[in-house]
This record gives sequence, C-alpha cells and structure tokens, in this order.
Amino acid sequence: MIKRYLTAIFPLISVCLFLGGVFPLTVPGALGLAAVYLFSEKIGTGKRSRMYRIAAVSAYWGFLICITLIFSRIIIPFHPWLMIVSYAAAVVLAAWRKVRPEFSVGIVTNVATLVVFLMFTPPVIKKSDLTKLETEKRVRPIHMFFDSSKVQISSDRVRSPYEGVRSILIAPDDETVYFTADGSAEGPEGSEFRGLFRVSIGKGPRKEVSVWKSRLFGLALTPDGKELLATDYYGKKLLILDPGTLGLLGSREVSAYPQFIIMDPLGNRVTVSHEGKGTAFKFSLPDLKYVGRGIISGSPTMIVTDPERRTFFTSNWMDVNLLSEIEMYSLHPRRKKFLRSFASGGVDLDEKGRKVYVTDGLTGKFFELDEITFDILHVFHAPPLTRPVCADPRRKQVYTCGMVEPFLRIYGYDGKLKRKIYVGPDCRVISRSGKSDRIFVGTLLGLIEVLPDGL
Repeated sequence: MIKRYLTAIFPLISVCLFLGGVFPLTVPGALGLAAVYLFSEKIGTGKRSRMYRIAAVSAYWGFLICITLIFSRIIIPFHPWLMIVSYAAAVVLAAWRKVRPEFSVGIVTNVATLVVFLMFTPPVIKKSDLTKLETEKRVRPIHMFFDSSKVQISSDRVRSPYEGVRSILIAPDDETVYFTADGSAEGPEGSEFRGLFRVSIGKGPRKEVSVWKSRLFGLALTPDGKELLATDYYGKKLLILDPGTLGLLGSREVSAYPQFIIMDPLGNRVTVSHEGKGTAFKFSLPDLKYVGRGIISGSPTMIVTDPERRTFFTSNWMDVNLLSEIEMYSLHPRRKKFLRSFASGGVDLDEKGRKVYVTDGLTGKFFELDEITFDILHVFHAPPLTRPVCADPRRKQVYTCGMVEPFLRIYGYDGKLKRKIYVGPDCRVISRSGKSDRIFVGTLLGLIEVLPDGL
C-alpha cells in the first residue's frame, strides 16, 4: 500500500516542492488527490463505487494533463505538441515494459517541472554584464547593487545579496525615486541587505537613503505626499513611512505575501493585493482600519490604475485571463480578457490614447487593447519570458524587457522594433515619470535610467 501511494504521489513531487511555498494548498491537495486515487482501487464493484472510481481517476489524470499542457506551453511556447508526445511515449513505454503509468509519466512531469523553475531562476551577474552596461551610451546608472564595497567579485561572478529591483515609484515632482529590492539578508560575508531605497534624481547632488533589512514589495505615496506606504512581503505588514527619512510612522498586520498597493486618488483608502490568494484587502487612511476584501485575480504580477475611471488593471499569473479590470472601491471585477495563456508579467496604460498594454510572459507577445472595448488593436512580438511593458505616449513608443534577454526593447506604436538598449539581465519593472517622461528600469544590476533620445 505504501509503495503504491508513493508511486501515485511521484508525478506531483516537484510541483509540491516548487509551488508549495507560493500556493499553500498545493501540498495537501496533491497528497489528498493521490490518496483518493489510490483508495479508488480498493472499493467495491457497485454502480456507486464505479462512479466514484471514475471520478477519482479522472481528477487525478486530469490534474496531470493540466500540468502537461502548462509546462509544455512554457518550455516549448510555439510547439507544445512535443511535450504532449513525450508524455504519450512515456505511457506507451509503461504499457510495453509493464511499468506503472504513474511512475513513467512522473519522470517526464518532474523533469519538466525542474526545467520550468530553472528557467525562472534569476541569472548570475558576471563581470561582462558590468562592462556592457558601462559602455552602453543610452543608459545612466542610478543605483547599482554592486557599487557597494561590501559586494564581492569572485572569479567571473559578482556576489551580492540582491536579486534585482521589485518596484519603482517616482515622486510627482520628478526629484525623487523610491524602489524596493528583491533578495535576502544572506550574502557574502560582510554584505548587508537593504529592502528600500530613496534616491534624489533632480539637478542637485545625488543623495541616497536605504533602510529595512527585510524584503519589501509594493510602494505608494499618499496624494498629499506626506506618507509613503510599503508592503513587507515576508513580515506580513503594511508600513507607513516618512518619505524623506524612510523612518517608520506606523504599521498593521495583513495577510500573507502582501504585494501591490492601490491608492485611492482622494487619499481615504488603500488596497493591498496578495500573491497567490487572488484577494485584496481594503484599509482606511490614515488609521489603517480594515474596511473589506474582494477577489480580484489569481496572482497579479503588475497593477496600473486609471484614477479618472476609478478602476485598475492587473496582469495575471496562474490565471486563465491575462488581463483584468477591477473597480477601485468595490473590488468587483469589471472585465477580463482571455488571451490563451496564463502568465502575464506586466500591464501599462496609455491614458491619452485610451489603450492598455499587457504581456504574455510565455510566448513573448504583448498586446495593445482598446481600454473601453477591450478589443485587440495590435500584437507585438518579443522573445519568450517577456515581463514588464511601459507605454510612452509622448514619444509614441512602447518599452518591454524580460528575464532572459538583457536588453530593453523599444517599439513604435506601429509595432516595429526601433532599437535595443542593454540594461542587464532579469528585468522586472519599467516606470515612466509623469512629469518629464523619464524612463527607469529595474534589473538584476540595479536601478537604471534609460535615455531613449540619447545623451
């Protein structure tokens, strides 16, 4: 019995290991599904028993088929049938060699899972990456994680506790930029992780403040600019900070894995989304009292607001809809767009042209949609694993970058690629200032200002 149960759970081992931390129900769900599947072989032969057996077997193999389709879509975006053929070959081999089909299929599933998550592992920083950035004429480094004397370079790799930039917030006056860093406190000996940075980007001398040893995620300024809000991803807190010193003014406990912050334009309410839960919680300002909650999407990867229409748009991960539009106050999903994928890495809004841009992180395509009708107006083509997208209405350009290719791609509104600018690997966020249209990019190397018009 134990041997049969281990065989039944074998195809789901890697899924539990890699997804269990993000989606807590994955592990008990997989264990229970395997148990139900195993128990279905021991029940009687009556009509009700047969129906139960059919349901259990269908649920178990249906789940494995879903994993097959998802991983084939990621590994081979344009030829998913190759992964399906490999699974079919595993089943035929099991029948030919009289091996349990769960075991043979499990080998393919676990290998595919491992490959997928290796693809999503941030690349290491090399000396050559630093050299390329120094010679790129269309960028201006704002803060590089390797600038600190505590960051070590061994052989050809840069050792740092940082794993890239997570969020960028530009102050309305274009004089200050805030950003959060991804990573952990564990790094080379003597290194020290900082999760939140404030850098002056005005005409005067550059000043920098960095605080907080834990990983922060989302950022938002109150409309009067007197308070800075941030989410503590692992600490399960919503923080209120002083925008100048980044000192702590207040906080409150929230649910697990808080991410993005949606600020009410009037400054009366703030909404916090949470990774993997599909939920968002509303709090009043300035006392941070709980107001309510709503279901928005599977797991937002980026959020952009439209204050005029009082809605916000989310690009979604692990959701059949790449794009969702949510009412800002009620958190009621207004519209969703199904684009034959389940992993989007970014969304942005051209408020003047009433256009929405959303990426398909698997195929690399990103779409231009009419904000009012949600009709697809144009399809842009970029490499697979593309993440953020940023619209630039003044220059009539669209920017995108991704995990693998270390370039920022600049497209015209006509869909043609205009140029590529080296910004470093693992690009996660692009932000445009509202006042002067300055472009900032967060990569594994740090925070970089891109100069689309040249020096």
